[in-house]
Amino acid sequence: VKKVYQNIWFSSENLARAKVKVTNKYFFTNLNEFDILWELYEDGTILQSGSLGRLNIPPQSSRIVTVPLKKPHIQPGAEYWLRLQARLAEKTAWAEKDYEIASEQFKLPFAAPAPEVKISQLGPLQVSDKGATLIVSGQNFSVQFDKKSGILSSLRFHETELIEKGPTPNFWRAPTDNDFGNGMPGRCAVWRKVSEHRTLQNFGIDRVNDREVKIKVNYLLPETASEHHIVYTILGSGDVVIENRIVPGEKKLPELPRFGMRMRLPAGFEQVQWYGRGPHENYWDRQTSAFVGLYQTTVTDQFVNYVSPQENGYKTDVRWVAFQNNQGVGLLAVGMPTICFSALHYTIEDLTQKRRGSMHPTDLTKRNFVEVNLDYKQTGVGGDNSWGARPLAKYTLFPKKYSYRFYLRPFLADRENPMELSHR
Repeated sequence: VKKVYQNIWFSSENLARAKVKVTNKYFFTNLNEFDILWELYEDGTILQSGSLGRLNIPPQSSRIVTVPLKKPHIQPGAEYWLRLQARLAEKTAWAEKDYEIASEQFKLPFAAPAPEVKISQLGPLQVSDKGATLIVSGQNFSVQFDKKSGILSSLRFHETELIEKGPTPNFWRAPTDNDFGNGMPGRCAVWRKVSEHRTLQNFGIDRVNDREVKIKVNYLLPETASEHHIVYTILGSGDVVIENRIVPGEKKLPELPRFGMRMRLPAGFEQVQWYGRGPHENYWDRQTSAFVGLYQTTVTDQFVNYVSPQENGYKTDVRWVAFQNNQGVGLLAVGMPTICFSALHYTIEDLTQKRRGSMHPTDLTKRNFVEVNLDYKQTGVGGDNSWGARPLAKYTLFPKKYSYRFYLRPFLADRENPMELSHR
């Protein structure tokens, strides 16, 4: 709310030349009462910083300024961000000096393409068909599929199991207070268990070459007469590229609360780091104050303790997210180009109430696994009020074809850096 109502606006004028417009929305305050600071980031690392000083911009007027940054040496695959802040230049009766009054972030038009993966340079793969299961293995890793369900049932790396369950298609979220207010749980109920009732139509294997194997899985979602298609591409590097696509049926359907995949990681994968919007939870229609950056915390701290349990802890516009255990074994998920994610010690079912207010946090039992969602998107979480208005149309997943891609990559924390891996 603070971000939306801030009285100092920063807007792009010519970002290639580091020019921005600063607008004073105050009616009686000159912006010379504030220090305007700037920072230049490469991905999540500060490269340069400085101050524009106290700008003499009278109330209800604007001024174009040039940020005195030096164009950095552009690294392949890296992103560059400019952050601006307005802080109190002096102590006031209501806040200390340097209190942040306003802020904004801009993506700069500096880019160099990431190096392409050359399949011929990857390690060889072995494929083992054992009737009910299919195993694709390479150096220090193996990927196992259950052929009867189509699920990627195991991902082992250096003898460590990285997946306890899943990933499986997911179209539901634990209803929020606003969802209950606009009737979403009843209106969208058809999407709640549609994944559980999916039927496998096809499980196909395509050995592209000795370093690349594709697994094609097709499901029918009977309640919605929809189709869901997944293509897994296993590479000799250990990368598992996952492409999801939904084709809704012709019957009239409500909006999708979400489109994504859910999976479980074993106990111990408590450390989580991501490059995307944060550090606080954010959603498609609630992300203005969440800047893209590099953040690190624990799965436990991802939980937002609402009085009434509901969907929480989500992150959007995520380039990558990495989970790690105390032994330094990690699992990286990289968006192609972005995903949304959440990671909690509670399942969607744990957080789904029969009616608003029927549960409290004391009713929840913390799980010893990590419930992870890797999504395309969720429908927005708020309308113009909380007692009937639905999310705005531009933040709604109406029933139509959607697709997105990401890849999973095991890694060892003492040898590999998630940011560097995401650029390959």
